Amino acid sequence: MAEKYKPAEDKNWQQRQYDSYGPHFRIETADPRPGMCGPIVYNLYGYTDDGNKNTSNLGMKGDGQFELLNDRCITIAGGYKNNGDPAVNIFGLGGSVNITAENGKLTIKSSTDVLINSVGGNIDLKAAGQVNIEAQEFNVNKGIQKINMNASNVNISGKGKISVKDVSWMDQCIAGTTITEQGINSYKKIRGAGI
Repeated sequence: MAEKYKPAEDKNWQQRQYDSYGPHFRIETADPRPGMCGPIVYNLYGYTDDGNKNTSNLGMKGDGQFELLNDRCITIAGGYKNNGDPAVNIFGLGGSVNITAENGKLTIKSSTDVLINSVGGNIDLKAAGQVNIEAQEFNVNKGIQKINMNASNVNISGKGKISVKDVSWMDQCIAGTTITEQGINSYKKIRGAGI
């Protein structure tokens, strides 16, 4: 919790500098009044002159945290003159990297490939609704040792042939073969009869 404001004589105000560059921008350093993250190390503050008075703030707090705040959109663009080199790098050297969209959707777009690479752990997809994958082709490449599916209902539909792997005794009878849609319907009747 932030420390309650104390009189000026209880704090070192001599180190503080407050420079105003007109009515819309100021720079402040060494404000001794503590907040949630300690006193202000430095702060760059500006605001627009329209009726909304949109503000932006860039600064460092006493506990070492750096913050960049803006009432409107923040744009980071780089690599205009690059030839295939990375244009923007974001690293979390000693912890996690969190990206949160509190009031909208999160979009990741690329004109070529999108690579998600978990070198030493898992990749978890969690959704309150559906997880939809739309692509011309869906491949599970080599190196996969096991695929587990655990659901109340598993429906597979499509045009063409479906290759069947061994699961039950009846499945083993047709393992390695391909069956048509007509064959699938016959297979369902046999399974329904308990054979």
